[in-house]
Amino acid sequence: MMNKLGLILRGETPKIQRLLSTATSPAKDASQSKPYVVGEPSGPTMKCEVPGPESKSLLADLSKIQSMDSVHFFADYDKSLGNYIVDVDGNEMLDLFTQISSVPIGYNHPALLSAFDSPSAMR
Repeated sequence: MMNKLGLILRGETPKIQRLLSTATSPAKDASQSKPYVVGEPSGPTMKCEVPGPESKSLLADLSKIQSMDSVHFFADYDKSLGNYIVDVDGNEMLDLFTQISSVPIGYNHPALLSAFDSPSAMR
């Protein structure tokens, strides 16, 4: 008699019985959803193409120092909030990658910002 691994390697997978849930989830009304962070945009808002004129101007200045082909726009971190990043041209974009290595709770999260209010954080 062959063991289970042998059966799998030969393509003779044993039948696996699964119990599937038949319960349905209540549908959520998108109009009732709350933002992750108070004040976070309800969706992307594009004021111009990306890169916009301000980003292009900053890129031209930066390119005088060093080739910056990887830069697509310049972020305005003061205006970015929650899951939305705002560029210097005012475009509010859903940041799916959170700048790859940023804190995953979003931009300017009140809980994170309040950590800097303590005297020990000021040292």
